[in-house]
Amino acid sequence: MENVTAVLQPEHSLISEQSVLEGYVTNCFSAEVSKVVDLSDLIEAFYKTPLFRLGRLVLSLAPFGRLHDTDITALSKGRVDRIYVWQVEARLDTQILLSAGGTKPWLMFQPLDSGTRLCFGSVLVPRPSKVEGETPKVGWFLNSLIGARLIYS
Repeated sequence: MENVTAVLQPEHSLISEQSVLEGYVTNCFSAEVSKVVDLSDLIEAFYKTPLFRLGRLVLSLAPFGRLHDTDITALSKGRVDRIYVWQVEARLDTQILLSAGGTKPWLMFQPLDSGTRLCFGSVLVPRPSKVEGETPKVGWFLNSLIGARLIYS
């Protein structure tokens, strides 16, 4: 795999509309691989990486139960619309947007002549403003996840 780079999200992506909403924070990363990859492959590979497995271990300490490989496979095949804390907000043939509270992870692939472009990113949803006329802002906890997301990517 080539280097992962921060890029602008594609215009037709499931996160492009949210990127222009006041207070919302989006990010998008891209990498190209020399093999043909579909959405199922991308979901499986992304959520079964060693680093994400470590994250799953930490998440298992929460009262929501555990996230298993079989759950990820069911999501990748379109057999379920919810795994662990994530609900499928939207799904197309080439991309998926999940939602869990104030975070929305997103995955997308684009076929290329020489392989596949993999895109992934997230949306951080702001809390409603308590003061009329004030711009809604992403809370401190979600804001702190931005740095971790950049390192992970």
